[in-house]
Amino acid sequence: MSFDLELATAVTLADCDSAIARYEAAGYENHNTALVEIKRRKNSLLPISRLHRELLHHVFHLALPDRQFGSSHPPPSFLYYKALSAIRKVSHSWDNETRSASSFWTFISIALPRPFRDLIWERSGDAPLDVDTSRSSYMYGVEGYIDHWNETEWAYLERVAKRGIRQLFLTVPPAENPDPYIVGCSHPWMTSLSIEAERYYAIHTVSNPLQTPQLANLNLDGCNVPWDHLHNLRSLSLCRTDGPNLAQLVRILRSSPQLETLSLDYVKPPSEDLSSETIGGTLINLPQLSTVNIRDVPFSLVSGLVDGMLPLNTYCTFSINIFTGEDIDLSGFFRQVGRLCIPPVGEVLQPQLSMGWGELGLRTTSYRSVCIRKRNWNYQENSSTLSWRAQLARAFFEPGRRVLSEAPISRAVVWVDCAEAKTEGLAIMHEFFPKAKTVESQDLNEEVMDEWA
Repeated sequence: MSFDLELATAVTLADCDSAIARYEAAGYENHNTALVEIKRRKNSLLPISRLHRELLHHVFHLALPDRQFGSSHPPPSFLYYKALSAIRKVSHSWDNETRSASSFWTFISIALPRPFRDLIWERSGDAPLDVDTSRSSYMYGVEGYIDHWNETEWAYLERVAKRGIRQLFLTVPPAENPDPYIVGCSHPWMTSLSIEAERYYAIHTVSNPLQTPQLANLNLDGCNVPWDHLHNLRSLSLCRTDGPNLAQLVRILRSSPQLETLSLDYVKPPSEDLSSETIGGTLINLPQLSTVNIRDVPFSLVSGLVDGMLPLNTYCTFSINIFTGEDIDLSGFFRQVGRLCIPPVGEVLQPQLSMGWGELGLRTTSYRSVCIRKRNWNYQENSSTLSWRAQLARAFFEPGRRVLSEAPISRAVVWVDCAEAKTEGLAIMHEFFPKAKTVESQDLNEEVMDEWA
């Protein structure tokens, strides 16, 4: 039978298998044109080859590494394209599909070789890009990172600034300014923006409001932006920023009802914004919130924030770890945080109470906690019949007393550094967690204190 006739009659998988067997029995090699065409015909008859093109592309994207930048560094671009190469090798048709679809060629990084970056420019067409500017080892100076972008980086940044951008991860050297790439042009498709100062001491400032109407994820580390124009965010992560103040932060949260992640680390508003403020209006309702992480933020900012938040009804990771030297009554603050840390009915409780030198740590579940470090706490306790920390612990657990007292608990733990704290801590745990099978005390050591911190 001629090859053309063989190919024309191969209309089922069984026909293709029979034809392949005959060619192989006749000694044809795998790269023989006729045998390759028969195998391609077989692949075209497989169920997955009959999937709608959009569905097939969706399957491919699920098999590839996640390209979502989020609040951390982007995934390595070479791992993404290595996985894409593996998909392309499966079959001729899959190779054609991935080569011709621009959506598979939008992840570009300065770390990739220039010829491969040029290939990405070509194959991505007009699709918005996912841009990574993380510096590679060849960009290091003799003593570490150099303070300026080099010529290769300048050319790369200028080229991506002229394209549509979906996600941007921008690391900024100390002597550079991110403004030309953020403020100087509009980014109508941008959904994720991350700007990080390359060195810890450097703080950069974007001068004008972001022109990013679809921005959902914002991560800033050592970079300030105009705070009054942010809205509809799903993720907000701030580290080493000079703002926002309380009014600005509340405004951002109220206008971002779909917010899922809030992270504030070493956020320091200007000194004139540190005084306590009363934020009127409706309470902040964030039903999708799944992660709250607040660390080393001025007490007035944290206190005002928790005062304005509705209770968290979702299974939310909630952590506050701050230091305050202010001589203020913390009982109201602990009641408000305790209200936010009440776990949903059915959630497994893992109550813990830590009373160490100058600090108080409280936890209802493994991921709902607050830790406050306060100067001169131990001195105040010596002059009080009931320690300040014990009063604050009761204020924290009181809003959830009904839920906490009715939930079966296998183990409650008190971490203490003295006998008086042990007595007080055990009494608190027995009062609020009467159904706990065991309530035990353990010595507070540096390892446990580091875990709380």
